[in-house]
Amino acid sequence: MTAPYSPGAPGPYPAAPQPVLPAYQGPKPSGLGITALVLVLVAIVGSAVCSWAIGSMFGQVVREGGGASAAVPENEFGMRFGWLIAAQVLWALLGLAALVIGIIAAAGGRGRAQGVIAIVLSILGPGIGFMVFFVVVNATAEYAQSIGT
Repeated sequence: MTAPYSPGAPGPYPAAPQPVLPAYQGPKPSGLGITALVLVLVAIVGSAVCSWAIGSMFGQVVREGGGASAAVPENEFGMRFGWLIAAQVLWALLGLAALVIGIIAAAGGRGRAQGVIAIVLSILGPGIGFMVFFVVVNATAEYAQSIGT
């Protein structure tokens, strides 16, 4: 009986190695999404506080009959208004940073749920600030009309 292959002839090829899958490493850390969510919440609260302060200043002007407020000198009124507008711009920039970080977190899977929530809140944030402003101005103007000033 002869061997199926002679000793000098090439033999059967060895089996190909099986592919090795990388070990499952679990979900990626959600730190980026949490960071975006915290930043947008801080920006919304800060913007709402500035909007309330600006709205109350405008309400005071309405109450005084459209002129400068008698309670606050004109130069101090302008100074307060300028600082509040500057703060409002900083809150807006913080909200924009939260939007960018939220997009990166959602796209990269590093806190996807928190990133999506941060994106939605950063889009709604300016509207919340405007709503607070108009509610405060309207409430102040109605209060001024109800007391007869």
